[in-house]
Amino acid sequence: MRAKTSPWVFVVGAVAAVLVLGGIVGSVVITSRPDGPTGAVKAGQCISVRFDMQKEKSSVQRVPAAERVDCDDPKAAGKVVRVVADTGGGVSTAPDCPDGADGVARVRTGEETQVRRPTTVCARNIDGPHPGDPGAGGAMITVGDCVTSSIAFGSETPCTDEKSYAKVVARVNGAKECPSTALETMELKSFGGDLPRPVLCLGGEGLIVSAGECIQDPKFAIGGLRTASCGSNQAVAKVLARTRAKAECPKGTTHHLEAEDKEKALRPVMCVKKLRPTFDERIRGLGG
Repeated sequence: MRAKTSPWVFVVGAVAAVLVLGGIVGSVVITSRPDGPTGAVKAGQCISVRFDMQKEKSSVQRVPAAERVDCDDPKAAGKVVRVVADTGGGVSTAPDCPDGADGVARVRTGEETQVRRPTTVCARNIDGPHPGDPGAGGAMITVGDCVTSSIAFGSETPCTDEKSYAKVVARVNGAKECPSTALETMELKSFGGDLPRPVLCLGGEGLIVSAGECIQDPKFAIGGLRTASCGSNQAVAKVLARTRAKAECPKGTTHHLEAEDKEKALRPVMCVKKLRPTFDERIRGLGG
């Protein structure tokens, strides 16, 4: 048996990356000098905006303008966890925010000019919920988050979503840096330049096919392989292992499937034990 390439090992489409990671300056403009902290923006200071889960996914995520406020001010909604360099443009790539950051904001200090732009910061809500928590399905994609997948692109989703394809076990600069627990990769893209650690290493949690599961007939795997209960008539083979080469398949392997894009599939060989004839084999049997 030979499967068509799994769409999930392909590069994630630019639309999805901008959805999760892109940013444009928000429409809120603060013209007055703030009454809160002054001087350079620093981690630990509080800002006037919070970040909530997007009810509907969009191809563009707005980066709101914010003002600094004292942390005991009723308007305090978020706290700066990292100050990052401003790109100086309207559309930016995602900064390399620490885990747990709920979003990105541009903080105005009242000293902006045509040359000096608002300061870009990573921030976390003072009070929950936190879309940046691992598995929550919001903010920047990081370790512990889950992703969906389709023929064209993937996007972040809560790990409780039944459409969750896999969990991110690492986010690295290149596929070779992925840990041994990773099965496949996704690569984030952006229109605004290079992204920090653009490769997502995906592990076996969700719809991704892992060792021990049974699969349906690959002939009908539109959009990728589907699992089935090993005791059902839909199951044609049981996955014994996912390996880098056929020679690594364990004892008991009767067939194997291969991903066409072996560079993106960290373990491009799926070693299986045949349970039942496939559709094509049954048809050939009738002809005989």
